[in-house]
Amino acid sequence: MKNVTKSIALILLCLCLFPMFANTSSAAEGIKITVEEGIDGKVKEERGFPITVTVQNGAEHFKGDIVFDYAQSFESGGGRVLSIDLPPGETRTFSLTIPGFGDPLRGNTSKETIHLFKGDWKSGKEVKFTGDKRLNPNFIYMDYASIGLLSKDADRLKSLKASQVYGNKVEALNLSEKNFPGDATGLQMFDFIVIDGFDLSLFSKKQLDALHRWVDKGGTVLIGSDVNVQKTLGPLADIAPLKVDGEQTLSDLSFLETQKNLKVNVKTLSAIEGELTPESEAVIGEKENPILAKKSIGRGEVWQASFLLSDSQLNDWAGFTPWINEFYSKTKYSNNSYNMGGRAQGFYYEMGMVNELFPSNQFKVSTLILVVAVYLILVIPVLFFLLRKFDKREQSWWIIPTVSILLSIGIFLTGAKDRVTKPHMNQMSILEADGKGAVQGISAFTFFSNSSGDYTLSAGHDLELYANNSMNAPEFDQYKYSLDEVTRNTTDTTLRDVEYWSTRTVMGDAYKSDAGSFSPQLSLKDKTLTGSIGNDFPYDFEEVYLWSGTRTYSLGGVKAGQSLEVDKKVSVDYLSSPVSNNSIPPSFTGQQGLDDQRKQSLEQVSSYLMEEEASGNRPVIFGYTKDGIVDVTMKDRKPKKDNLSLVYQSIPSMGDFNGPFSLKNEQLDVEVKPIDGKVIDNYSMNGSGEMELEDGTYEMILKLPEQMQESDISLNSLSIRQYPETPLEFSMIAPSDGKEKKLEEQSSNTFEVKDRLTDYLNEDGEMVIKFVKSTQGNSYTQLPKIVLKGEAKQ
Repeated sequence: MKNVTKSIALILLCLCLFPMFANTSSAAEGIKITVEEGIDGKVKEERGFPITVTVQNGAEHFKGDIVFDYAQSFESGGGRVLSIDLPPGETRTFSLTIPGFGDPLRGNTSKETIHLFKGDWKSGKEVKFTGDKRLNPNFIYMDYASIGLLSKDADRLKSLKASQVYGNKVEALNLSEKNFPGDATGLQMFDFIVIDGFDLSLFSKKQLDALHRWVDKGGTVLIGSDVNVQKTLGPLADIAPLKVDGEQTLSDLSFLETQKNLKVNVKTLSAIEGELTPESEAVIGEKENPILAKKSIGRGEVWQASFLLSDSQLNDWAGFTPWINEFYSKTKYSNNSYNMGGRAQGFYYEMGMVNELFPSNQFKVSTLILVVAVYLILVIPVLFFLLRKFDKREQSWWIIPTVSILLSIGIFLTGAKDRVTKPHMNQMSILEADGKGAVQGISAFTFFSNSSGDYTLSAGHDLELYANNSMNAPEFDQYKYSLDEVTRNTTDTTLRDVEYWSTRTVMGDAYKSDAGSFSPQLSLKDKTLTGSIGNDFPYDFEEVYLWSGTRTYSLGGVKAGQSLEVDKKVSVDYLSSPVSNNSIPPSFTGQQGLDDQRKQSLEQVSSYLMEEEASGNRPVIFGYTKDGIVDVTMKDRKPKKDNLSLVYQSIPSMGDFNGPFSLKNEQLDVEVKPIDGKVIDNYSMNGSGEMELEDGTYEMILKLPEQMQESDISLNSLSIRQYPETPLEFSMIAPSDGKEKKLEEQSSNTFEVKDRLTDYLNEDGEMVIKFVKSTQGNSYTQLPKIVLKGEAKQ
């Protein structure tokens, strides 16, 4: 009878609970999610992109979180949170950005990457919904150049759409005020943005700020001009290189002819008359009447033509596309782009892993031997005699174990006291100072947990963090590892289910607009560097260095707001851009060893960034500070922090160089640009000269150190020694008329030039050598060894 009663009660309980389950199911299934990825459904591999999310609620009031999995690479990923609150029957549209969608998520098309939670994600109550279950964009591959078009008539930009960037095909996408992202992460998918006759006053402040920030981080903008361009640029007119003074008609259009067989057939061209804005330079045309000008903004560039790029006459002429191709070759374009997500793997292995090293509280062997010896002496003879003297030997059963336990607890607390009370956090940053107050670069933050559970790191929007998840399998749900919640002022990254006494690393792009700068007043004469370096940062630098070529010179420390007096002997007569010496890391031990290892890692990675961002052929000064320049906070916890930042800034010319010189590859700042070919990969960092090139024609640009460029230079000899594994054909290009001089092999794999060599040096201190590669499919290329000799006179 009792069993029957229990069965009836259980059935009644199930009947009572069933409506609750039914309501939950219907509420969840009443939600429909539709997602539009990127621009026109397209995104670029491993780059950030915008998404538009439309949510329909066909049931009862719903409040919860939508989580989107993302992964720029196998080393970087997580989930991005969108909080929604929808009354019954409502449809709402939301915009947000996704940091990247790479191979870990693309490979498994059956894996859902969109998750819906009732309440919030912390509740863990994931519910069903209808509509799109995963992000499914069309990809622009990394070897394509992506261009965003802001134009009132984008269809007229035919030549631009048919162009090639460094031999790479172009994917051009139309932008407008309706689909333009509201933050810089959403613009990562573009290599260039073209503005041609578009009225930017239609943009919101968030969209204008996003464009400005994207340029700051390394983006390139090309502006086409008409007489109304300043008005249509609106608030962004201050970053344009030209200021409109009037209108003109150009009749000499020879500047458009980039190929001998494509003579310009346009008789006149409407253009603006303009003057250069501060810190701008004329690239084509005279300084008083520029035709093409550029201005550096942070790591990026803004270029401006004095005419509309959509001019119908130009776009009907076959020679305009090669002109646009030539324009690309003048820019800082890089296939990798300055974007943490796409390069997270390399940065993590070279910098992040070192940041995960924490000092260990270990006893020395001698200390352990002493502790054991004292323990044995205390427990065996001392306790034995004491207990016998007081006739308490029967108490040894608890006294000896108690002493052992207390001693063990003491040893444990000595070694673990710092790790038990609070988490530890290491921060490493590499920051480039622009000399105007702003710094930007990359940062790594690693914490060592003192307990298990979730840890939330909060950063301002100037610091974009991505969690390293190299321990995850590709099929693992990214959101179960880390989650990002973007608020008005911060982005909160929650690392989930962190184990006891374990490490987690987040890395990202850092930026600070008001950090400060160095103020160098230096000169170099007779191999002696003299002058001063003002520290206009609010940070103390424990050591400041000069870096030229493969050598660094310690100059001393300097406190915030003070100056460092310099009187230093160096080993060279002229200074050039930094090159890593690729030395084998020494063996490090102890805390001092950790500091040295971190510094060597920072210098190695910074040499890559310096080479990518090289402007001229200049040395740099850099310093180490343990003050927190960029920072994150840990929610509900106060970690013990250990900061180390490398801050570097290029040095302007230090006076004219006078005397003979002999320059090799590493002092010449060698750059390779395709004419009719393609750069597949460039791992020639640090002077190694190794690249992957398709068969084709290329320009190899040799740039003298900036310190020599104001001197009267005469060149005596040029020696080019190529590697027999990658034979190349060489010719020199005269800057005056573009004529070529083919070089003949003087001896085995060696080319030498001595006659009228100075004629091939342009006013910017550059020499252009064209080479043809034809190795029938073997893309590996070793650049030749170069020695350029001459003399500089003041």
